[in-house]
Amino acid sequence: MGLPLVTVLGNTFPSRVAASLLNTAGLPDLVTRSEADYEAVAFDLATHPDKLAGFKRHLIHHRKTCPLFDTALFAKNIEAAYRRMVETYEAGIPPDHFSI
Repeated sequence: MGLPLVTVLGNTFPSRVAASLLNTAGLPDLVTRSEADYEAVAFDLATHPDKLAGFKRHLIHHRKTCPLFDTALFAKNIEAAYRRMVETYEAGIPPDHFSI
């Protein structure tokens, strides 16, 4: 915790999770679209420690208010999702995508 990562947005589960975590943490600049962009961002952070320190400060400063670290909100939302799935099942409605 406290060390930002850089990721390439792709079609794999790990790359999608990493991008989602970075966006939720308020660090979308660390989500890249290609390997070349990934290398450029990583090199930039490696050669500009002040930028890396800024991202670390952002994580530390926002960890109490960021949805990524809000366990109570996560529990509330996942419980709402479970309720919705049960209601859908009990109503005989086929499973479908939904948002909470």
